[in-house]
Amino acid sequence: MAIPTQLKLSFFLLLSISTVALADEEDCVYSLYIRTGSIIKGGTDSIISLKLQDGQGEFIEINNLETGAGHGWYCNYMEVTVAGVHSPCSQQQFTVEQWLALDTSPYNLTAIRNNCPSEFPVDV
Repeated sequence: MAIPTQLKLSFFLLLSISTVALADEEDCVYSLYIRTGSIIKGGTDSIISLKLQDGQGEFIEINNLETGAGHGWYCNYMEVTVAGVHSPCSQQQFTVEQWLALDTSPYNLTAIRNNCPSEFPVDV
């Protein structure tokens, strides 16, 4: 008994669509917008590093901060937008209002901001 070609094609398409749906189900896209200050010499052309961590300790990290001989820079805020296949877009703003520099107070190239509720403290 031969299986009609149309039935084979339908089964193959159904299997392909199911596989694609399973593969993309948990994928998210993170978009970042970083606002530097309007302070004189507060901008940057450096590549910036980022670590986003949730209350359960899961994180995503990008390490690309250039620590060249140039001056530091002032960060007003950073917005993170997350979009997923089966979830609505969400946006979170992290207010920084700090120099990221080794030659200006607070003499650090990092800024830690915890926007989680108090039951999820961050160990520093």
